[in-house]
Amino acid sequence: MHFTLLATYNVTVMFILIGVGCLSYRLGMINNGGAKQLTNILLNIVTPCIIISSFQIDYEKSLAFKLAIAVIVAIVMHLTGIIIAKFAFRHLPYSSQCIYRYSSFLPNCGYLTLPLAFSLLGNTGVIYVSVFIATTSFFTWTYGLRLFSGENVSVPLSKAFLNPGVISVAIAIPVFLFSIKFPSVILDPMKSLASLNTPVAMIITGVYIAQTDLITSIKNKFIYLVVAIRQFIVPAIVGAIMLLILYILGSQAMDSTLFLASMLASAAPAATSTSLFAAKCNADVVLASKTVAITTLLYIATISIMVYLSTLVLGM
Repeated sequence: MHFTLLATYNVTVMFILIGVGCLSYRLGMINNGGAKQLTNILLNIVTPCIIISSFQIDYEKSLAFKLAIAVIVAIVMHLTGIIIAKFAFRHLPYSSQCIYRYSSFLPNCGYLTLPLAFSLLGNTGVIYVSVFIATTSFFTWTYGLRLFSGENVSVPLSKAFLNPGVISVAIAIPVFLFSIKFPSVILDPMKSLASLNTPVAMIITGVYIAQTDLITSIKNKFIYLVVAIRQFIVPAIVGAIMLLILYILGSQAMDSTLFLASMLASAAPAATSTSLFAAKCNADVVLASKTVAITTLLYIATISIMVYLSTLVLGM
């Protein structure tokens, strides 16, 4: 119950901050260009600071093993979404099919999941979610870009590794393995920048939602299918796999923190890169924005229930 109440509190804070973003856009205090600039700061500066600073802990063999388990769970999560979405939307025109498929398999682990993981689970939760961010970045620039560009188009593998999510984890892992500690003059600014994640991310989300016609969006039945896959079916499968790992390998491989962090990431809404890739590849940007907006709102509205069910399953 403690986790559920804490999640509800954080969700309430997020809704208020999203409202600030919406109002700021309506009052002309920020426009689309400003939101894109904030997004660049969030992705390229704030998120790496969160990830790297969270790994400023002493090396533990048990945590390293659980990180390896997290990698496996994250890969399974993406592959599950890819397979289900490919069959669910196969009859639609490719111009809309690519958007629904991309939205169904690729979660927004950064904007919403990181602040929730930190509030509920502390630095260890952020460490596990970081694995999902890196995995998501890999799939974004491989299968995701290929999906929007055309499934027969080859994608340079360098893009899968040379992005903020993967690079941040690549720096953070050695820092953890060798227990490297940054001096305060470096760590304190990183933590200050990391603290910007929740307000900046929610304001950006509010700006994009303010530009979306929610009335027409809620009438689109395919968006609800995306929600069902992204926020219910995939998390249920991932949860079942984690319980199987717990049953076979015990708590040394799967504990409550890893379970909850994985569920938060698995149930995350459609990635904001859906809209960015739609614009880049001349797909339906309006449809992409509607899908992101609806899945984001429903994630915030339902994540407390997900946390509650997870704690029930774990007997917490």
